[in-house]
Amino acid sequence: MFCAQSQKQKLKMGMRQVLLVLGFSLSCCFFAKSETVRINEIFPRAQNSPEWFELYNGSAAEVNVRGWHVGKNDDSSVVALTDMIIKPGGYLVCTKDIAAFSTVFPGVQNAVQLPHWYTLDNYHDTVVLWDANALPCDSVAWDSKWFSSWTTQSISRVSDAMNGMDKRSWVIAGNPSPGKQNPEKAWHGADIFTLDIGPIPFTPNGDGKDDYLSIDLALPAGATASISIYGFDGKKYYDIADALSPHILWNGNASSGAKMPCGPFFVVEEIDNNGAKSVLRKKGVLWR
Repeated sequence: MFCAQSQKQKLKMGMRQVLLVLGFSLSCCFFAKSETVRINEIFPRAQNSPEWFELYNGSAAEVNVRGWHVGKNDDSSVVALTDMIIKPGGYLVCTKDIAAFSTVFPGVQNAVQLPHWYTLDNYHDTVVLWDANALPCDSVAWDSKWFSSWTTQSISRVSDAMNGMDKRSWVIAGNPSPGKQNPEKAWHGADIFTLDIGPIPFTPNGDGKDDYLSIDLALPAGATASISIYGFDGKKYYDIADALSPHILWNGNASSGAKMPCGPFFVVEEIDNNGAKSVLRKKGVLWR
């Protein structure tokens, strides 16, 4: 009887220890997630500058990334050996060569050269960010198959809330933007997709007034769009296979360089929202 009670007491004590450890682990995970430091932009296909990636502090407090690591379990680098503060809403660019990076991007103030550079793969990779307590804060991935026309551009994260391993989190950047907000967040983070054009009519006659048609887009995270312009006769005159900017200016010429005939035309936006196809159309008028 005594032995049975003793075994029950030991079992209860063991369960309490397990719960304490589990509770501590869960609290650590919660703390790591609450840091909200994210890998925000990545430049693996560098040509005129060294490779780099950007960290963003989305929290309301300063974060010291001293002793943090980035990379993989078998190949990682410390981010900073001394105090390195990212202010609330601020950025830190991590690069392979700070001198070469500063030559290409002279306006970036908060940048650091990693003691050991974790080489970013040009086609597909997974990168993990650990804090000073070796707790994972963020994980991101990319694959060249996710993008239809990725050459040498950086790739930008369009949603802080979305998992960085999800392909919908990433788009090709129109222009690299190290050390500042990704422009792509403004139009790739929309709840719905939109298409607006103007002025109507527009008059590309070189008089400096209404010479360009403005085509404005907004897309949800992960969606891609192509733009085509058709004459009233149904003929396609102009085509943008992959829209990388929220603002497109059209000068009234066909893709061949010839002037498009005067009269009504249609701007057609074809959207691929993670496999779901949609089409938006806007009617314009061209006069000369």
